Amino acid sequence: MAISRPVRGCLVGIGGYGRTHLRAFAELEEEGLAKLTAVVVRNPAKYAEQVAELESNGVKCFTKYEDAIGERNFDFLSLCTPLQLHRPQVIAALEAGIPVICEKSAAPTVQDVQAMAGVQARTGVLLDIAYPRQSSDAVRALQQALIEGCIGQIERVVVRAGWLREERYYQRSAWAGRVKMDGLWTLDGPVNNPQAHYLYNGMYFASSEAGRIANPVRVRGELYRARPTIEGEDTACIEAEFDNGVTEYFFGTLVTSDKTYADPRIDILGDLGSFTWTRETRESPIRITRHDGRAIEIEHEGIPGSTKRCIENFALHLLGESDTLYSPITESLKFATVSNAAFDSSGMVHQVPEEHVDKHESPVDEYRYVKKREGEKTLVYELKGITQAMTEAGDKPGLYSDIGVPWAVKTAPLDVTGYSYFPQAFEANC
Repeated sequence: MAISRPVRGCLVGIGGYGRTHLRAFAELEEEGLAKLTAVVVRNPAKYAEQVAELESNGVKCFTKYEDAIGERNFDFLSLCTPLQLHRPQVIAALEAGIPVICEKSAAPTVQDVQAMAGVQARTGVLLDIAYPRQSSDAVRALQQALIEGCIGQIERVVVRAGWLREERYYQRSAWAGRVKMDGLWTLDGPVNNPQAHYLYNGMYFASSEAGRIANPVRVRGELYRARPTIEGEDTACIEAEFDNGVTEYFFGTLVTSDKTYADPRIDILGDLGSFTWTRETRESPIRITRHDGRAIEIEHEGIPGSTKRCIENFALHLLGESDTLYSPITESLKFATVSNAAFDSSGMVHQVPEEHVDKHESPVDEYRYVKKREGEKTLVYELKGITQAMTEAGDKPGLYSDIGVPWAVKTAPLDVTGYSYFPQAFEANC
């Protein structure tokens, strides 16, 4: 079927990340590239104001996904639903011949992603995963320069991200913070959801192949929760070894108000030099000074990564004007392997003893995920000393148990060559 401008999109889910997709569609419509013609909203009463506005702009609102697939007044789907729904919804769309751009992560388990990749390969219908950082000119130019040896042979990549999520963040939806829901794996936590961007980016910078992420061969993980109110992890560290000899260390937490790693940081260390990337690295040229004093400059166009750019590139691909997908489903197989193997290596999500956790109330005004009412406070948990542990472990390098963090639990590495099913050793404990 021929597709012409503007490319017509259907957004599935308008809450959470869906709001970002709505803004992206609005900007793309102004530019004449893409137009939102349909949305799927399971609970329209919850979003009555947004639904009314969308309908007034001629957007068809469906309450059932199957109805949208059947009627199909659009060219592609933009999927922003809970992780455990990605597999069935993506497969249903691909089987119907509908291209999909799916919000990260692709799906909770490696077998889910394998099923999605299998249908995509069989049908040939376009499928991309929206990792906005991969659409950044700076990120893509830096990866190419790393592959070309700007800092020599990369030895390791260290990722650190430290945020604070209040208790009501976990009350925003039934699946938030859950390991399983309705018999399906969700694995919601920093690894698969809010900080997945940065674990994926670390794998991207570790790769020897342009536009792709590194292929894991060995994974060790330690997963913890400081708050006793959730099933999943709110703190994680992962050691992933890749087939090109590079090792990535990932440290992510949602229980610190310390701003040291509020702008996530990725240190890339090579035998001839090193470079530190942050979410705000956008300047052109990127400047790197090697150990021998030689200065390297990396030119790029300077366009930052965004959900809008992911959808824009997908639309251009549908029009035959782009030959590059930023995050093909095949790459998510590698990501899911690292994620799932970290859970299997950890064995369970370990509860941090309460003496290492600071539980207190804090003004709502400080938090982006809470509706703000004047004078109201919200409950937060903070893991004492976690920022210092992230710094020390990343510098060593090692995981928290390697540096003697008192609440850390030693875990064993897992060979992931041929890894194809989760779980193998993980116990949900929920």
